[in-house]
Amino acid sequence: MARSFPHERLSCYQRALTVSRWFRSVDFPSGDADLKSQGKRAASSIVLNIAEGSRMQGRNRRKHF
Repeated sequence: MARSFPHERLSCYQRALTVSRWFRSVDFPSGDADLKSQGKRAASSIVLNIAEGSRMQGRNRRKHF
């Protein structure tokens, strides 16, 4: 049985994961390699921040988001 984490049920997490996967799969023109790199890093950061914030409680959680 697969383990489920609380953040995996959040719609914002699912959407961010979709965007992150899209950035990894799309082919950017060779002149825009830096744009793809920045987009991949930003999308991954959003996914990780949502997961991290879902573990927080109380005032820290509100400030995180």
